[in-house]
Amino acid sequence: MKKIFATGLCVSIMVLGSNVFAFEMPSAIKGAASAATGISSSLTPTSARSSITTINNKLSAADFTLQNAFNSLVAALSSTEKATEIKSKVDAIKSNKDLSKAEQSAKIAQIISDYGTALQEEQATLAEQLKNTNEEKRTEVANAISSVVLVSYQYLNIANDCKSLTTSISANPTLAIGLAPELKNLKDMGVMLKNNILSLKNVTTQAVTVAKASGINVNIPKNEAGKAKQVDLSDIN
Repeated sequence: MKKIFATGLCVSIMVLGSNVFAFEMPSAIKGAASAATGISSSLTPTSARSSITTINNKLSAADFTLQNAFNSLVAALSSTEKATEIKSKVDAIKSNKDLSKAEQSAKIAQIISDYGTALQEEQATLAEQLKNTNEEKRTEVANAISSVVLVSYQYLNIANDCKSLTTSISANPTLAIGLAPELKNLKDMGVMLKNNILSLKNVTTQAVTVAKASGINVNIPKNEAGKAKQVDLSDIN
């Protein structure tokens, strides 16, 4: 199987919640993961692999959406030169066939996290600049932030699906043995999800802080996939 799926890591992910988001953010994003669908204790190897395929497809779609959303955010908050530079770095990573899926994901997550740190360092200057921009630019910033939040929901929902699937597989020793190769890859994808979610937490926190300081109203979208709940990515050793 070329793609790998998620669960794992001894961390409890309740991300993107921060004191920064004093308006809507905490209730909207804390553990915003939908209940997994089609996963039950009556799993068979065939149905389990079908669920894994669905999860992998969701992840591929989320990765694609993330790239577009992040590019839009950088374009809204930074210079054209900076946006071009970051987009080129991400494109180079995505097209590097020598890197595994996990390695690509880790490198892109680091770029996103670093950009969040840069926003934090430039917060005062950037906020002051945005105060004097036109309404079109302010709308662009708000929309870009909302797009990144929506991607965050996608990753959280995938994490929850993977957690539910892995729990069901692990509860059946025979099934777990039959799916040993798939289970072996769980840890890698768990790391990937952690990197993605935490990097999005960092960049979204800083972007919302900048927007708030400049008087830009960001309408934080709610999770459309279902009622929010905590995702606990537990040990998979």
